[in-house]
Amino acid sequence: MSASNYQVKRLNDQPLVSDGHNTNGPSVIKVPTWLDVDQRPFTTQNGKKIIANYYLYYANHNGKFIHMAWSHKIDSGCWFKFNRPDLGLNVAEIPGRGVLDLANGPQRIHLNSSRSIYLGKPNGKSGHIASPDVHVDHQKKRIVMYFHGNGSGVAFRRNSNGQRIPYPANQNTYVATSVDGLNFNPADLGGQTKHGILPVCIGRAYMRVFSYRGQTYGFSRSALINISPRNPLALPDPDFPTESTWTASGIQEETELSQYFREYYLPKINHYRSELNQPSFKQVDLEGQVFPRHLCVRRLPEDHHLEVFFSVKFKKGGNFEQWRPPDDSEKILRVVYDLSCEPWQIQREDTGQIRIEEILKAEKYWELKGLCDPFVFVDTDKRIYLFYAGGPIQSEGAIGMVELSPK
Repeated sequence: MSASNYQVKRLNDQPLVSDGHNTNGPSVIKVPTWLDVDQRPFTTQNGKKIIANYYLYYANHNGKFIHMAWSHKIDSGCWFKFNRPDLGLNVAEIPGRGVLDLANGPQRIHLNSSRSIYLGKPNGKSGHIASPDVHVDHQKKRIVMYFHGNGSGVAFRRNSNGQRIPYPANQNTYVATSVDGLNFNPADLGGQTKHGILPVCIGRAYMRVFSYRGQTYGFSRSALINISPRNPLALPDPDFPTESTWTASGIQEETELSQYFREYYLPKINHYRSELNQPSFKQVDLEGQVFPRHLCVRRLPEDHHLEVFFSVKFKKGGNFEQWRPPDDSEKILRVVYDLSCEPWQIQREDTGQIRIEEILKAEKYWELKGLCDPFVFVDTDKRIYLFYAGGPIQSEGAIGMVELSPK
């Protein structure tokens, strides 16, 4: 394990938010200045009005809605849950709970004639929406939220050769927009005019989106790189309405990275790369593989480097309690990609070994068995914060944060 490039400072001795034993998928934005104070949540303390400056979006892996908590000061440790009539907290004139609630309307929302997001699966089990990844679109003055949900039918993706490849549509990334980041519901279910869930499937679940040299990319499940069309939110071809609009082709890296984790953490780990970025690796089936757990990305200031924070899990059996590394502790790790190379390369030590840093491990009482679901946020003052989930079941029970300072 390589030494970390960051000094880690824990800011609170307790979680920021928790909604029972299943709280995960943090994503944070600073409220843009073009949203007036009267468009933001607020509370009153000691006669003083406290106004939201930061939004923390999160979810429940089995949940029916996307949660949001807000804070006036990012490192204050004080976050207020937004629009929670079920808890009697911060109730707003927004339907349902949180910022997007599929339980508010029909059990199935039809995106188009061939695709829908639903809460009830055909086998009778409950569906869900989760893993928000939220971005401020300053140009169009809107908030964009990528999230995953259950889908219907069979989806298709295209590889770099234009071939249509079918894959199960049980969990995919969808996208919704909002004027203010407070209401992503469909317009006909109490949402905002010309906003809400778009009739498009972006790609596989757990997408984390970034841009590089005018092109938008997304790291999704299994660290698979997805490449957007010219317009990232473009609707699908009418002739292929069940097709994912972003291009992705799975390539499994079987080199030192896999060897490292075989010895340290897992029997095997797969980092997937785009065909265009790693043509030397063989094509593999994306289903049923051991994979990096939910991850996040950040472009470094020198432009052509991308850091990826992630944790890893594997399935020994059907019981979620068995999704554990041998030392019973899931940690936040980091690798860095050099995007100036073709193919893109993971940063290495002088010895030639891939550089993998351990950033954070469970230490506080509430973090228990491990940490996962990282999200890195850089504030306008350049301070860097890492949000994460920790807890007893799948390392997901509450959300915490640390500050990262480059050494």
